[in-house]
This record gives sequence, C-alpha cells and structure tokens, in this order.
Amino acid sequence: MLVSRRAPATGRVLVGVDSPDADAVLEAAAAEQSRTSYRVTVVHVLPAIPALTSLGKTVDALPPTDLVAAVTPGLEAMIARAGLDAELRVVTGDPATALCELADELATDLVIVGTHTRSKLARVALGSVAESVASSAPCPVLVVPLG
Repeated sequence: MLVSRRAPATGRVLVGVDSPDADAVLEAAAAEQSRTSYRVTVVHVLPAIPALTSLGKTVDALPPTDLVAAVTPGLEAMIARAGLDAELRVVTGDPATALCELADELATDLVIVGTHTRSKLARVALGSVAESVASSAPCPVLVVPLG
C-alpha cells in the first residue's frame, strides 16, 4: 500500500524496521534504492525504558547504549543481506512518533514500513505503527506486508 503526499525531493528514504522478519521491508528499500539511487536511512526504534526506583534511588533498567550495541550487529546483517547501502540509526521512543519526526528532520521523500496482518480487534487493542506513520508522516509512505 502506498500513501502519497507531496515530498521535498531530497533523494532520501527512511526505512523503519522493528522485527527479525523485516526482510521484506529492506528488500523494498533495496528495490527503491536501485531504481532511484536514493540515500537510505534504516531506523530501529527501541521502546523507552523508564528508570526504576528502588529504595529512593533511581536506577536505569538497562543503559540505552547497551541496548543499541545489542541490536546493531543483527540489524547490520539484515541490511547487508538485502544489498542496501544504508546508514543505520537506533533511537528510543514511540516508534510511530520517532519515525515521523525523523522523516521530517531528514526531509525524506519516502518512508517504508512493514505491517503484520492483524484482525481489526487486534489493531484497536495493540495499535499499528504502520497505520500511525501512514496517517502522520510528512511524505509518502510505502507499507509492506510482513510474514
């Protein structure tokens, strides 16, 4: 599914990946890069982990740098497997919000995200990053079905 909007024509594509089965999203990005020679930025958004409070002291559950270091090798392998020439960014926050803000910040021409097929009830209960990005991104959004 493609949601079309005016784009700034900067030659940039933003690709959101959030699961091990994101190969289809990266393959779509590789096809777009091959067709257009656009610069690609692959983004993985880690959920924000609130600090824990124990005996009046605040303790981070796991430092974000440790989380980034833990996911980076797997993401780099996925990008290489797809044949993409891409910059990788790992950020924290709400995935839909982070993707839309980064798309705006980078003035991207296209955002590519994946979606799992879910029932309407599951979407209402769990929300959908792809739906949120498709409705809020400042540029066209390509939604790729996963698994």
